[in-house]
Amino acid sequence: MKQSNVIYLKGFVHIEHQSFWEHYCQSSGLLHPGAHRYFYYYDVTTLGLNEAVVLSVVEYQIKENAEKCWFMLDGKVYFPTTIRKFQRKYVPFLSQETIRKCFSTLCEKNILERLSDERTPSKRKNKYLVWYTLTNVRRLRIEMFESIRNSSEDEGENPKTWFKKENRIYPFDPYLAAAIGLKESIILQQIHFWLRHNFKEQKNIYNHMVWTYNSFSKWQAEYFKFMSLSALKRAFQNLRNRNLLLTSRHNKKSYDRTLWYTINYKLLEKHSNGFLKFDWKNFCFLPTEKYEKYGDIRMHRRSIFTFDKKGRSENGSMEA
Repeated sequence: MKQSNVIYLKGFVHIEHQSFWEHYCQSSGLLHPGAHRYFYYYDVTTLGLNEAVVLSVVEYQIKENAEKCWFMLDGKVYFPTTIRKFQRKYVPFLSQETIRKCFSTLCEKNILERLSDERTPSKRKNKYLVWYTLTNVRRLRIEMFESIRNSSEDEGENPKTWFKKENRIYPFDPYLAAAIGLKESIILQQIHFWLRHNFKEQKNIYNHMVWTYNSFSKWQAEYFKFMSLSALKRAFQNLRNRNLLLTSRHNKKSYDRTLWYTINYKLLEKHSNGFLKFDWKNFCFLPTEKYEKYGDIRMHRRSIFTFDKKGRSENGSMEA
């Protein structure tokens, strides 16, 4: 590998051991590990949710190009794309205007830089094609986050302690986001992480179902500070309306009205159109042969999940 590639890849550390953050990424993904993307908590609080998602996709694609030695120029690795292609292939849940604003914001804040028109190799072929790369400031920040993460004792780390760190990451699934909304998909994956955690610990199991609980104020304060309380409540209600989120109460004290949540995995599997199958032994979705054959192609157009966005499913409440 060329020296320029080595320098560039310093911002992307490949972890050989199963650290806690890596375990969290895999446990939070409703699809099989590797099917989802991640964004930093720091980015979503300083830039915004849409900008953090767009940035995470660009960083992932630049990393892929660096490993394959693609689109290299003057010691830097670029990610060439058009707004239309970026939307269709990576973030179909965002409008083209939103994506355009996100790229503009990221360039203005010195996170991404564009290759000038006169230096763009493929400019004659497509006038809308823009080459993006990370600035030195951004690469240093990624390197700092990953060095902090690698230096910590991740094995056996308390999940609640880890979520307080600035360099923590949030996974999001583009398939889910395209089907039910970005915020809803992030919330669903966060709940899935705690359900899987409880399943492994064999706790909070009632009526042969695994549950997790929290109040809206705690959900926001501990995990979703980048969402307003009203937006958080709307997202939870949307999930309940779709019957994807089931609720109940298993509180020890009668006056405690905190809601408990679990995910309707059977409904998700049904609406995946044969692309996914839920593995109850490992408590996660696994891809079927149909997904391996058509999954990536289908993502260019729409999600593998199909839901009626206008119609509402019956309420997923299971009040005890």
